Amino acid sequence: MDETARMVVTVLGTGGGTTLLIAFAKGFGKWRSGEAHREQVRNTSAEALRVKAIADREKSDKERDRADDLRREAEEHVAMLQRQIILLGATPVKRETEQSK
Repeated sequence: MDETARMVVTVLGTGGGTTLLIAFAKGFGKWRSGEAHREQVRNTSAEALRVKAIADREKSDKERDRADDLRREAEEHVAMLQRQIILLGATPVKRETEQSK
């Protein structure tokens, strides 16, 4: 081995060149076998699942907010009706079992 080749091997070996060459060789092998494409599809699928999960969570948050709004409106209506009954001189009927959440 001549001096130039020995110098190149020494520089690559000390600078992590061997590790770099091994990484390139593994990457090339994955590309040739199709494993790189399968991994890319897996990563893309994981990203799509994450986006879908976020959208589903936002949808359920909106549904819960809407249900809360409807519950508040119903409570306000009941309070208004009770007040009207009291103003008319009657006593509002109370439920025997109060359901609280």
